[in-house]
Amino acid sequence: MKVPLIWKRHKKPVNEVIKDIIMKYALFLGCNIPARVDQYDASARAVLRQVGVQLKDIREFNCCGYPMRNVDQKAFLFSSAVNLALAEKAGLDILALCKCCFGTLKEAEHILEEEGTLQKEVHGLLAKRGLKYTGKIQIKHFLSVLYHDVGLDTLQSKITTQYKDFKIATHYGCHALRPSKITRFDDPVAPSVFDKLVAKVLIGPGSWNAAGLRYWDSMTIFP
Repeated sequence: MKVPLIWKRHKKPVNEVIKDIIMKYALFLGCNIPARVDQYDASARAVLRQVGVQLKDIREFNCCGYPMRNVDQKAFLFSSAVNLALAEKAGLDILALCKCCFGTLKEAEHILEEEGTLQKEVHGLLAKRGLKYTGKIQIKHFLSVLYHDVGLDTLQSKITTQYKDFKIATHYGCHALRPSKITRFDDPVAPSVFDKLVAKVLIGPGSWNAAGLRYWDSMTIFP
């Protein structure tokens, strides 16, 4: 098999070149992060930049639809579908920082895989906006990208500063874990991705405190 020209220009193994090429995502912030926790946005961007992940901000992204999920199913699904269609139009997978948004977009993706009256109506509404969704993109959470796409070794290689006696407890929340057949984020009963990420960038294994929370005695950060 011929090696594509773009690979020949790099002094890297083929798998690393491919990784460099594909690590670009459409960043989905949702509604709450820009309004309430913009420090999460800033720190996530800083970490992703350090590990070579490129982000595209799609200004047309709207609410994930979660607030309408139990009020108006079509409004919820259409709101999510707009975001999925915009990312597909850009040719990029979605990277969500908010676990609620991640879970909501994954649920919409799952519903749109089926055929029915609701789905036809939503596709019709998308067409009126000049959009189309065919399911060609993936929806990923920030932690999944760090763990699966960037990788633990790459993360560890980028650590430059260490804080001593800094205790941290991981909290997974529920929106990313359940329903597990839809979100496919981690084991819903005994999740470990977040713990492994923290353990890899800290010194030494975690311990369980009296409250049943795992914590670490030192923490390292990305500049």
